[in-house]
Amino acid sequence: MTVGLGGVRPRYVDLLSSLTLAAVAEAHRGVWTRVVQTVPDGAAALVIARGGGIEPVLVACLPGADHESPGCAFAHCDGPASTSPTTDL
Repeated sequence: MTVGLGGVRPRYVDLLSSLTLAAVAEAHRGVWTRVVQTVPDGAAALVIARGGGIEPVLVACLPGADHESPGCAFAHCDGPASTSPTTDL
């Protein structure tokens, strides 16, 4: 899977130790997963999220990713993109 991780900071890894944020991130991860699973081959989906709500879900979706690499915060109308046909977020 190719995922743009710009803006995912190590602080979200630490913040996800909070049970409340972890529960919210897992709930959003479930929504993202269900959306991806309904997309037919060759089609696309767009998930719109509020600022600050994307990063924790990315960390939850990609716990083994390199969250230490520098990156900038997501800009307006910006976010991650996946080019994988897999439904395993």
